[in-house]
Amino acid sequence: MSAEWRYRDGKRDFSQGAEGEATCRIAKDMSQGAEERRYRDGKGLWTLVRGAERRYRIGKNFSQGAERRYRIAKDFSQGAERCYRIAKDFSQGAERCYRIAKDFSQGAERCYRIAKDFSQGAERCYRIAEDFSQGAERCYRIAKDFSQGADRRYRDGEGTVRAQRGDIG
Repeated sequence: MSAEWRYRDGKRDFSQGAEGEATCRIAKDMSQGAEERRYRDGKGLWTLVRGAERRYRIGKNFSQGAERRYRIAKDFSQGAERCYRIAKDFSQGAERCYRIAKDFSQGAERCYRIAKDFSQGAERCYRIAEDFSQGAERCYRIAKDFSQGADRRYRDGEGTVRAQRGDIG
């Protein structure tokens, strides 16, 4: 006979061999009024029912705790993913910064080469200018010598002209 039939028959109560079966039924079939019927049978069964309810609550609390842990794990996963994305973005940003720095370095190197070429060009221009200056100075000296020679010749010529004028006069 089932525990439910024995209860209805009234010949046995739950304490006389149906406790194991009743426990199974409480856990399995609380929605069919078993809890209410067994509660009427006495305090012992209510304790059993309360124990089952407590086990149910513990199970529910465990489920809530597990769900909370799941949420924490999910939040952690999302946070970890976010951290990973930040790290990835940082890595890409760092790589970009490195490329900018590399481009700057190459640009700076190019500027240095231009400056070096300019310096060499300026040095070459300076040498040309110096050569010109030396040439100009040489030309000036030639012109000065020519001027001094012309002046000497002019002076000689001037004296000659005066003499000629005196002769003419």
